[in-house]
Amino acid sequence: MLSGTLPADFDRHEEIIEPLTEHLKKLGIDLRERAVVTDIDFEDGKADAVHFTDNGVRKTVYLNDGDICIFPTDEMAECAAYGSFNEAPPRLFSAPYSLWERLSEKNPAFQNPSKLFDDFDANMSEEFTITLSNRLLPELIDKVTCGALGSDGVIVLDNSSWKLTICAVPSTHFKNQSEDIAVIWGCASHFDRDGERCGKPMTECSGAEILYELVSCFNLDDAWDDIRETVINVIPCHKKYDKSLFAPVDSKLEIIPTGIENFAVSGDFADSDKGTVFSEEYAVSTARTAAYRLMNSNKKIFEPKKMSYKSIKRFLKNFPK
Repeated sequence: MLSGTLPADFDRHEEIIEPLTEHLKKLGIDLRERAVVTDIDFEDGKADAVHFTDNGVRKTVYLNDGDICIFPTDEMAECAAYGSFNEAPPRLFSAPYSLWERLSEKNPAFQNPSKLFDDFDANMSEEFTITLSNRLLPELIDKVTCGALGSDGVIVLDNSSWKLTICAVPSTHFKNQSEDIAVIWGCASHFDRDGERCGKPMTECSGAEILYELVSCFNLDDAWDDIRETVINVIPCHKKYDKSLFAPVDSKLEIIPTGIENFAVSGDFADSDKGTVFSEEYAVSTARTAAYRLMNSNKKIFEPKKMSYKSIKRFLKNFPK
């Protein structure tokens, strides 16, 4: 169930995005990596112009007959705030859905995104990444848990008021990652509660405080000084909109909005019965559906494996009540 959300054997950006980017560039595709779309104009039931900033410079692309435009709605990953070993992440965020909001003002088919994103506490998640110069901490955790971390397992700490969940990132995850480097990824279900050792919510904690709370949960306080010597960094992260895709709303956006011929929507906020949100399969299937329908293709859309009720129930069990 968690195979699509926890760190895989290889970094997706290095193994998928970078090779795909190079392939598209060889085909002559114009890729704008630092461009931000700010508005889209519609006329006579068609997307007519795309306004964007390219490295801070305002530009416009006008669509010709036969052109199509696909709008990815993956705002849940936007506006993440990062802390450091000595500082907690700032709670200063900008709205990621300004473009979506402008579109909703032009056509009711887009709906107003505020109902998905405005509840800060319900949508937010808290994660952290621990980078270590050797495997001392993972080995100590394995001794306490009978090797659970070393077997690529997921450990849920019920004795933590934050309800911490951790897993080991494979040493092969990044191409240039040394085998001596150990990385642990973690998250919390109850990050708004006070920690047993730090006495404050996880959202207010630095990387050092989160690490000490984790070490204490395994009763490894006596080894703290040795563990501290192996720390390269601990980076906490707030994701303001991470769970917004689970918001209880009436419906999501139509992949092909009613009344618009050359425009489509993809991503976790697009309405599809193919797959489960928060997965790579869902993002790919909605994008393929958008492209195939707009281009009148008869190609078959990938059918992801359906999840059972029990697997979904296990996944939701650790969410805050």
